[in-house]
Amino acid sequence: TQNMILHNNCTLKLIDYSFAFVAGEGEQGAMSQTFCGAQSYVSPQFMNEQVHAQDLEFNMFANDCWAMGVVLFNMLNNLNPFPSYDNAELYRQQTSLDFLRARYIKQFPTDLRHLQEALFIEDEKKRLTMAKVLAHPWIARRGK
Repeated sequence: TQNMILHNNCTLKLIDYSFAFVAGEGEQGAMSQTFCGAQSYVSPQFMNEQVHAQDLEFNMFANDCWAMGVVLFNMLNNLNPFPSYDNAELYRQQTSLDFLRARYIKQFPTDLRHLQEALFIEDEKKRLTMAKVLAHPWIARRGK
């Protein structure tokens, strides 16, 4: 959670000083072939050697939602959901719901766990979009 700042009116902003550019509008069509991000925050698509070898495009917004899931998990549990630095092991951790569930430090409300786990869906086409995150019941009730 080192890349967070409070901006005007206590708006939380995620930042990255090493790489940034303006993406297209909307949640579709924001495709990229440029890999960036800390290993512990990137989605399983980046751990797949085939993606790197073929320079396949990925959905930047879906990857950002995964990274947001990592930030949420860090904030709730005070630890990284996927601690490995070995690519093969990291991919195994990222694609195991049982591994993730074993990392929770306490019982969380069902809707919060659903939100967390829906941000970690391996298939980026099925992962929660930002619009669905904002409409999620846990967000709607403001975490109360």
